Amino acid sequence: MASEQPLILNPAEWEVSWIEGETREDVLGNHVLWILARVINLIFGPDGRTAAGKEQRQNFLHEIEMWRQGLSDTFVGIGYGDKDTDGFRKVYFPVAAAAAAAFSAKHIHGISRKARIWNILNEVERQTGYNTGTTVRLLQTLVEEDAQRRSGSMP
Repeated sequence: MASEQPLILNPAEWEVSWIEGETREDVLGNHVLWILARVINLIFGPDGRTAAGKEQRQNFLHEIEMWRQGLSDTFVGIGYGDKDTDGFRKVYFPVAAAAAAAFSAKHIHGISRKARIWNILNEVERQTGYNTGTTVRLLQTLVEEDAQRRSGSMP
């Protein structure tokens, strides 16, 4: 992701198969990596910012949501407490690393809500050492480009 290039080894060539309802954490972790690899290749590939790419991103979101629905609460997180004024509520993750994978700030509407997610990603990096800086910068760039497109200052 840091190089903003598609992967050298295309995930379509990985020859993997997945079992629906899998519960082993190592297999689920590999599945997440495969999904992420496909997303990286789409975002940084030739269709990344085209209408066809947008449709593929929507298909990925649907696929990921269907996959996520089959996960245990260990991966999904357990919501608790009341929602705050931005509509967020606290979520407990028994597996702390799963929290970092739960955020998709690009699809959250409202700059204040996005800023909160970016702050959470920065905190995940501070606490776990997992590098989220590149992701935050990419998300911020996408927001800026979207704002420019909406204002008509970008072709």
